[in-house]
Amino acid sequence: MLAGNLEAANLLFDAGKYHLDAQMWNCFHAAAVSGSTEVLEWLVEERTPDIDARNGSGATPLLVAAANGCRAFLQHLVAMGVTTEDG
Repeated sequence: MLAGNLEAANLLFDAGKYHLDAQMWNCFHAAAVSGSTEVLEWLVEERTPDIDARNGSGATPLLVAAANGCRAFLQHLVAMGVTTEDG
């Protein structure tokens, strides 16, 4: 899976695969699972997808990172200006 793999993220974007599955997980959600700040920074700098996107369950990458205990990833997201309020 993509999780913390920068090469996989690049291949998916080059293939036009922004949403990874039927649950509407995108590359931000997948990177949030592992807390990969490397993939997060690459996504923001090179691909600029919606950093506040919600998956099929309504979770943002911020919520996914929090659920997985990825503190550094959370800090990066907040510094980038993600929405921190649910709604």
